Amino acid sequence: MSIDSFLSIGKIVSTFGLKGLLKLNPSGDVLSNLKKNNKVYFSKNHFLEIEKLTKHKNIFLACFKEIDSIEKAEQLIGKEIFIPNEQAISYLKKNEFYQFQLINFKPIYRNEILQDYSLTEFIDNPAHPILLFKNSETEILIPYINNFVGKVDIVNKTIEIHNWEDWFVED
Repeated sequence: MSIDSFLSIGKIVSTFGLKGLLKLNPSGDVLSNLKKNNKVYFSKNHFLEIEKLTKHKNIFLACFKEIDSIEKAEQLIGKEIFIPNEQAISYLKKNEFYQFQLINFKPIYRNEILQDYSLTEFIDNPAHPILLFKNSETEILIPYINNFVGKVDIVNKTIEIHNWEDWFVED
């Protein structure tokens, strides 16, 4: 499930103990910013309020105000959790960004913005993400690594691409 204007921050993977504690597998490092009384969402209208959140090895243990038994906790296993994009953005440091913020950015090559193209998708890949740029006729896939992608300019909504012409396949 994906919620527009919300960022996935993890998944509930199991219970912990008998009093309703839940193990959360984080997506990224946003969970470490959450505090008591913050809300996590399962859908736009279904949320839980954090009572306590602690890191335990590679996971987080969460106690939610509304969950006070193992029976209630078990109903949430496998659910993805979200926070609003605006809240997630507030946790970013200087020069940091989330992938969703870059959608519709334009590629820039040799100081020229390629207006015909825009970033439409990040494709997950075990080695590194792949950027998908499209125009009305062509799709360009570019690995998101330093050899191929330069500066990301949040203000001007551009992503510098090295050797843009190399990404075109000639027939």
